[in-house]
Amino acid sequence: MVTISIIQDIITTFKEVRNKPKTKPPQYLRDWSYQRELATPADLTSLLNSYKSWVYIAASKNASTTARYSLKLFVAKPSKNVKLLFRTKPISLKTKNFLYSEDMGHLQSYLRKAVEVEEILEHPFLELMKNVNPFMNEFELKEMTGLHQELTGNSYWYILKNNLGIPMQVWILYPDRMRVVPSKDKFIAGYVYKNAGLLDDVPFDSEEIIHFKYPSANDPYYGMGCVAAITHAYNINDNMSRYENALFSNMARPDGVVETDEVLNEDDYNRIKEAWKAVYGGVGNTGKTAILEKGLKYKSISIPPKELSFLVGRKVTKEEILNAFGIPLGLLSEESNRANSQTATITYLRDAISPRHRRQEQKLNEKLLPMFDERLFCAYENCVPEDEEFKQKKRIENVNAGIISRNEARVEEGEEERPELNDIYISNTLVPIGTELQNEEQQIEEISRRITEKVKEKLHA
Repeated sequence: MVTISIIQDIITTFKEVRNKPKTKPPQYLRDWSYQRELATPADLTSLLNSYKSWVYIAASKNASTTARYSLKLFVAKPSKNVKLLFRTKPISLKTKNFLYSEDMGHLQSYLRKAVEVEEILEHPFLELMKNVNPFMNEFELKEMTGLHQELTGNSYWYILKNNLGIPMQVWILYPDRMRVVPSKDKFIAGYVYKNAGLLDDVPFDSEEIIHFKYPSANDPYYGMGCVAAITHAYNINDNMSRYENALFSNMARPDGVVETDEVLNEDDYNRIKEAWKAVYGGVGNTGKTAILEKGLKYKSISIPPKELSFLVGRKVTKEEILNAFGIPLGLLSEESNRANSQTATITYLRDAISPRHRRQEQKLNEKLLPMFDERLFCAYENCVPEDEEFKQKKRIENVNAGIISRNEARVEEGEEERPELNDIYISNTLVPIGTELQNEEQQIEEISRRITEKVKEKLHA
């Protein structure tokens, strides 16, 4: 019995230890690395400088498309009787279906506690987004946030609060100057903004900074952007651009040479060179007729096709860059027709922009909204367009099957209701499985019988 009791005590103690929540994060770094600035895994300044050519096109498109959708504020009311200090409105069925959809699973912690959800129309958070700071508005804030993430994988907001601890302004900080200060106990002790020797470095508490980041497979503190994933493709594209520019600017090699069998002294050489450059040099002098002296002969130099084979490589690097940013090729292709373009747009919004919305709104719900009220959460409007042709076909099928009335179908179409369209109809030719109507006369007789029964029912009613 004693042995069994001891074993039971050991098991109980083990369960308590196992179930006891950990209060410290796992140790990712060596002891000496904590409480000091952590170096970034890449040269973020170079990544910011890559903002040109196809990287510019892709990064700016993602950032501006993400920013152009509305960020809405909601409140999860634990009771319908809860009175709010701010103006609200009930959410539409369409909005409700979106918030409760599988794609918005991160909102379940708010929604499962709510008896009712309402959209907030006036609130300090909305004012903060509208007037971010004296020099920036909401669109610029969201666009710059997205742009920094696209290029470096990291974006930082400095939250300036008033004396009551309420956020009053938001300032964007450049990611190549920010350094994370890791902590054994809190994971992140704070941040340091590096001023490159011009001014003193500025330390921030972890609560003052909201760090938006793309996931990194090998760094828990810094994110990894799209450019870092295709650095080689960007370098190839940049080198091709430089070579092409030099080639067509007549800097990589001359278009031709002037030959002579005579020996030219230095004065003649310099005179001929300067005269040739003055008369025939530059784009404006292209095509002029050359007059040669002293037995000079002009010999053109052609460029072998193999030296222009990089033009094919440019297409490959373009595709790789666009794919890294999640942009379908059909979205920027001149050969796309309307159908292909629409399909590419839906794919782009669903697979690229929607995940970016989810990342950003989750971070705001985690870090910024609790500074106002724990019941508040924000969400972007649904950016993925619905298939209107499919929806219309489905409505017709539902009306014909007696699932919805014609008025319900009109409401879904955005039309006004009509009193005479509330009835739900089903086909009179429906019969139980296994029943066969022998001929056309039987069908007519059966339909007449059913109509007569309906009329009698209404008369008795």
